[in-house]
Amino acid sequence: MTSCDNSSSFSVKKFDSEAEKTVESDGVIAENGKYRLEWIKSTCAVALFDKKTGKRWGVTPVSEGEKTVDEFGMPIKKHPKLSSAVSIEYINDTNSLETEVSYLGAVTNGRVRTEKIKNGIKAEYYFDSVEIMIPVKYELREDSVAITVDPSEIEENENKVTAVSVAPYWQYEKQK
Repeated sequence: MTSCDNSSSFSVKKFDSEAEKTVESDGVIAENGKYRLEWIKSTCAVALFDKKTGKRWGVTPVSEGEKTVDEFGMPIKKHPKLSSAVSIEYINDTNSLETEVSYLGAVTNGRVRTEKIKNGIKAEYYFDSVEIMIPVKYELREDSVAITVDPSEIEENENKVTAVSVAPYWQYEKQK
């Protein structure tokens, strides 16, 4: 991340390996006359519901009526990318570009901290294996959802973030 500034130094926040894991329970986190924003604990992501039509949009696709087992009776698991609210690219200690997704890097093998904010929720995704934390705010507006990342709040150590993608699979979820 580059910028033009008169200051002579740039400060990067160090990764907090001691931050406690706290995840909000499933449920409504914000609501207005048209929409309801809900937190989905299993993927640490949000979903938007249109109260009038019943349509649902989600950060991670979860379509009702989908087949949940294969022809052998084994559970069908979605690819971790499809269950991720955040995807990051970073340069590792050998100067190679790598990618991590939140479902594996933070939800399953790391930590997520949540905090309710006005009209939404702030989620901090701790990718423990690469020592990077990405803070994401999900805020319900009158006619939309704002999903933002403040680069000055990103935490990192040896690995350096080069790109962040939020809600890469945001889509309308087909109902039965």
